[in-house]
Amino acid sequence: MEQPITDLRAVLLCVAQKSTLYGANWETDTLSALSLFQKQGVALSYIACDKSKAACDAAGVKAYPTWSIGGKTYLGRMTIDELKNAAGC
Repeated sequence: MEQPITDLRAVLLCVAQKSTLYGANWETDTLSALSLFQKQGVALSYIACDKSKAACDAAGVKAYPTWSIGGKTYLGRMTIDELKNAAGC
């Protein structure tokens, strides 16, 4: 179910406070996630693995996108509800 815009921004702010997204600037699921946060004016911690390979290797990133949320790792595209639940928002 689509959330109202104010609720969506609040959820994304909460998720962003607890998350880092690892991805690649050419990968569609990474770009979709970044766009979602950017459209709501929410800054998301993002590591571009195509530019910062060492940081991604150190984090154990094996696929894009990889989310680090609250100390746990999640692979692949995540819905807003999945992000919300993973972050406890």
